[in-house]
Amino acid sequence: MTRMSGPANVPARMRAPVIATAMTSILHEATRPVVDPIQDVDWLPVIPGEMIAIRLDSAHTAKAFALVESVVEPMAGPPLHVHHDADEMFYVLSGHVTFARHDEMFEAGPGDVVYIPRDVPHAFRNFGDEQARMLVTFTPGGFEDFFRAAGAHPPERLPELLAQRKASIVGPQIPHPRETRR
Repeated sequence: MTRMSGPANVPARMRAPVIATAMTSILHEATRPVVDPIQDVDWLPVIPGEMIAIRLDSAHTAKAFALVESVVEPMAGPPLHVHHDADEMFYVLSGHVTFARHDEMFEAGPGDVVYIPRDVPHAFRNFGDEQARMLVTFTPGGFEDFFRAAGAHPPERLPELLAQRKASIVGPQIPHPRETRR
């Protein structure tokens, strides 16, 4: 028997059928406001010198996007890598971060936005004397699961964990400007 939605006083032939699926519940969850109090967040160690807090899990956005906060210590940053199924956007909150994208390098500071389309090799590194903080959005969501896994496994497993999430390391960390002048 098919359940029907609509007021009981509307004839059954005019009511819409109710189809209960996992997607229905996901979409229902995606329409609810999510409040993530700052004190309730877990900081995940991803690579030495970088901590990640998942601010909005893609489970709350029907996998449309995920939002994380990244705190990058001086001289820290990931190696050159690529996401094959997600675009990445960085909003710098504090500090200055050097980015490599394609064959270009540039610095971004507070209020700057950096967009990296999927399949574009990129990296960033904090060459400043203080922490850098960024909000990072992944579209579609799902890559935040890598941060959870990376924090629970030794660094030598990172390539395997990235591959499981359609990403890979394709080069070294951005060299310090003094290293490139030698």
